[in-house]
Amino acid sequence: MSTIPYAAESRPDTGFTNARLGTLLLLFADFMLLASLVSVYAFLRVAADFWPTGSEVLPRYIAGLNMLVLTLSAVTATKAWRSARDGGGIGALVLTCLLGMAFVGILGWEHDVVGNTGALARTNTFYATYYLITGAFGFHILFATFAALWLVGPGAGLKKQNTALYTNRIACLTMTWQFMTLMGWIIFALFYTV
Repeated sequence: MSTIPYAAESRPDTGFTNARLGTLLLLFADFMLLASLVSVYAFLRVAADFWPTGSEVLPRYIAGLNMLVLTLSAVTATKAWRSARDGGGIGALVLTCLLGMAFVGILGWEHDVVGNTGALARTNTFYATYYLITGAFGFHILFATFAALWLVGPGAGLKKQNTALYTNRIACLTMTWQFMTLMGWIIFALFYTV
């Protein structure tokens, strides 16, 4: 049985493992997706005759709570990576999963609150872009949470077999989580402060 080179050790040409390099490429693609959505948002906002101020029509306190949860989850993901690197347990990773699920739940609550005011995606372009961008972001967090759950559940057996490979996977998850947190703050600024 052959092993994949540079699965746990860094490549000499890039300084990254294959998984980290792949994660960086995925994050660049995600950044391009967010940049295109933000560009569409900006063009639509400039072209609109009327554009509501998000801080007046959206529940920014719910969104602020959600950003606090997301930021805490990035901290726990970083702690999980450090713990795995130092041979520790998966408690911080479990907390990251719980905070990720809380984020998705709070986002659903926020969408429910906005929807109950009668503001649906078909109401106007502002709400259409709001639901599109925050919904797509919520799915990203949901999938990152599934990845973390896999590392806690079925993937945890890898820790006994190959600690370096397991730690590398947690490092990739942490990179993704920190990137998502940064993107979350950009989305928060777009919809809730400007």
